[in-house]
Amino acid sequence: MILDCGGVHVLLAHLAGNVRVARFEHVTMRTVLGLVGNFGNTSKPHLHVHARRPSAAGREPFSGDPLPIRLAGPSSSATIESKGVSS
Repeated sequence: MILDCGGVHVLLAHLAGNVRVARFEHVTMRTVLGLVGNFGNTSKPHLHVHARRPSAAGREPFSGDPLPIRLAGPSSSATIESKGVSS
């Protein structure tokens, strides 16, 4: 799943089959996007989170440098907050 957060693109991986929102649906805080799954050669469910800003207008969403992310809240209901980083 890729989220467009005001020019910052956030990739959430390992939600396949567990997504709870429709494509292009507008979501707000506290919306359940999906459930974390256990895919590949792993012993427990996990989530990969990547945030990037495109390196230039019109470029691929993940063409820029990675951005820091802070997870806040209990592990079962963490929220993802992209910290402000100037381009």
